[in-house]
Amino acid sequence: MAGKVTLYMFTGSTPSITAQLMPEHKQIDYKRVHMLVGPHAFSMLGRGFQLMNVPALKIDGRRVQGSRQISRALEELQPQPPLFGADEHQRRAVAQAARWGEEFQDAVRRIFWCAARRNPRAMMTVHPHANPLMRPAQHVTRRLVTRLATAGHQASDFAGEEDLAELPAAQLARRLLPEGSVQIGAALPAKWLAAVGSSPSHGPDGTRYGPSP
Repeated sequence: MAGKVTLYMFTGSTPSITAQLMPEHKQIDYKRVHMLVGPHAFSMLGRGFQLMNVPALKIDGRRVQGSRQISRALEELQPQPPLFGADEHQRRAVAQAARWGEEFQDAVRRIFWCAARRNPRAMMTVHPHANPLMRPAQHVTRRLVTRLATAGHQASDFAGEEDLAELPAAQLARRLLPEGSVQIGAALPAKWLAAVGSSPSHGPDGTRYGPSP
């Protein structure tokens, strides 16, 4: 029997969406708490979490943060249906994909904050608070949040241009979350966009993305 489960997240966060899909897959009843991007960092510490980041999960009195840690906690809470597959080979493959996705997400964040620096409205497009009444506060703080996030994620122009050139195909994401597709390309330099897909990238199983040789 699952305990009281609360998920702390914010709209537009890929790891938050991943964490949201997990209890839904397991048919676990849970409560979602939408945080305000930027101030969420201090709020998480005030709620007793060790780190500032979301997604974060509270199961009764237990607190866990990060999509991979959340997946393990939910497996312990309710083993069926499993998140990692029925046999050892499947579990290893899913765990490897999760590690790869977590590393790749850092590149996506850097690209986004490079775009947000050039177009402050990008943050409101990607991360609108679920409660419309909170959006004016986001509008006021978006430039400061963008500067802090740029520093925190080391989202320099050099890193963003390099990440974009190595960006793998996005067909899977569009198939899974078609409503989550957001266009921010117009905010990025044309030179960066011209290089999209010019360098191949590889998935967790060695699959090659990008142009054919």
